[in-house]
Amino acid sequence: MGIRWDLPTTYPPFSWQLIEKEKGKFDWSGGDQYVQLAQKYGFATDATIYPFTDWDQANWGSRKLYPNFPEFGLSRRKPHDMNAFMTFVSAMVERYDGDGKNDMPGLKYPIKYWGTFGEPDMSNFDGTVQDYIEIMEATYKAVKRADPGAKVVQGAMGKAWEYDWIRPVLEKGAEYFDIAAVHSLSSSAYLWVPEYKALLSSYGIDKPLWVTEAEYRIGRYVLNPETTDRDISPEEHGQILAKGYVTAFSYGVDKILYDWFRAPLAGDKRYPYFPPEALAQFQRTALIDENGVKRPAYYAMVTMMRKLEYFTSAEKFSEGRFRFTVGGKNVYVMWGSGALPEEVIGELIVTDIYGKETKTNSSAINLTQNLVFVEIATVPGIR
Repeated sequence: MGIRWDLPTTYPPFSWQLIEKEKGKFDWSGGDQYVQLAQKYGFATDATIYPFTDWDQANWGSRKLYPNFPEFGLSRRKPHDMNAFMTFVSAMVERYDGDGKNDMPGLKYPIKYWGTFGEPDMSNFDGTVQDYIEIMEATYKAVKRADPGAKVVQGAMGKAWEYDWIRPVLEKGAEYFDIAAVHSLSSSAYLWVPEYKALLSSYGIDKPLWVTEAEYRIGRYVLNPETTDRDISPEEHGQILAKGYVTAFSYGVDKILYDWFRAPLAGDKRYPYFPPEALAQFQRTALIDENGVKRPAYYAMVTMMRKLEYFTSAEKFSEGRFRFTVGGKNVYVMWGSGALPEEVIGELIVTDIYGKETKTNSSAINLTQNLVFVEIATVPGIR
């Protein structure tokens, strides 16, 4: 497909629990294995740091246990020994930073983006907002101590509307991340980007924004008022994905990481902690279905990358009218009724989400609710 970024979460290679099972003894085998695999396929990594390990958590005494995803740690309060946690983080960043000092043998592509674990507002953290901010601070300082040039990505909330968590984090913890992040799991047509950008601005935060978990689902779910009470077809799934991505990019989003590419099979042993209803959700989300068939959303993703990758600017004219600058040329993305932008004249190349190209004149173009990419082939009077 051309995807070049990965955010490993299900079996987290950068979990304190997996790397330092015994205090002071680091086992890098899992992290090294992941990094070697990522290097093999040319992936850059947004590495999430999980701050729990059983020997440290035991110092809290009585505590809540989480049997799901034991790789994160069985209990999940903030680190009892914050200095030990910071030592672990600095050692890990040092191993993968590519500076030639204590690096992983054979390291080709250093890891330069490290994230604080996300979704503390969900049921995976046994602590307060203030506890989480302390973890953010410790993670940030430890990363920068080992690699001042590395970037720290904000741990996104599980519920974009959970302001009880987001507001204190932005008010008190904004200095502890370089890149803001939001998750959108089939709950917003535009990936919560307009709302989150406005919230960041209300706190005076002007930082790059990534969508570190994005998905849309086939079938019925709450997306927006137009699609609440009816099923989403595979075709509309592809249209919604493309429109959501384009809109998010026009708000200044730098990267969007999609959740599921190929649907897991029922009872897939690679995901032992997911209940059947979760696997069913991922089947509805995936770009390739459980039978290996590529859905329209797959082709929409590939076509977007072919047309818009490495764009340097994105501008919204009006609803359904966007202009991207790619390689010094303009690529227009449009859908819906109404006139074309005045500058879109002459012979055009029109591409649908499947990558099918058609040549037509601007006077004959007929836009519909289906998204198309439009490029000017020739301008009248210019040869």
